[in-house]
Amino acid sequence: MTSWSRAFDRASPRERVLLRWGALVVVLGVLYAIAWQPLTRDIERTRETLARDRATLATLRSYADVRASGTVDPAPVDVRAAVERALDARGLRGAAQLDARDGRVGVVLGTVPFDTLVRLLDDLARADRVRALEARITARVDPGTVRAELTLGR
Repeated sequence: MTSWSRAFDRASPRERVLLRWGALVVVLGVLYAIAWQPLTRDIERTRETLARDRATLATLRSYADVRASGTVDPAPVDVRAAVERALDARGLRGAAQLDARDGRVGVVLGTVPFDTLVRLLDDLARADRVRALEARITARVDPGTVRAELTLGR
C-alpha cells in the first residue's frame, strides 16, 4: 500500500483527479455488477411469480366457492353404464370385453386407434368422472393402433 500512496503523492494534480475518477468508475462498476443487476433480476422474477401465484389463488378460491356451494360431487354414476355409453358413442362396444367388479370395470380392447382411446378416456373423465385406475397399452403392428387393457373406476 505504501508504494501506491507514494505514487499518488508524486502524481500531478491532474493525474490525481483522473485516478480518483477512475477509482469511482471502477467502484460503481463493481457495485452495479454485485448489487444492482441481481436486484433487478430478482424483482422481475418476483413479479412473474406473483402473477402466477395470484392466478393459482384465484383458481383455488373458485374451487373453494364451488365446494362451498355443494355442487362439486355429481350424482353417483354407474361406472359400467358410463363405460358402455362411451364405447357405444365410438362404435367400440362390439370390440370390447367388459368385466365389472367392486365398482370397477375392466375393459380389454384388442385393436383400437390410439387417438380414439385417448378421446374415450378424456370423455369418460369429463362427463362421468370415470378414470383409468390401471392401464396396459401395447403397440400393435398397424401404425397408430394399440391393444388396451384398462381398469376404470371413480
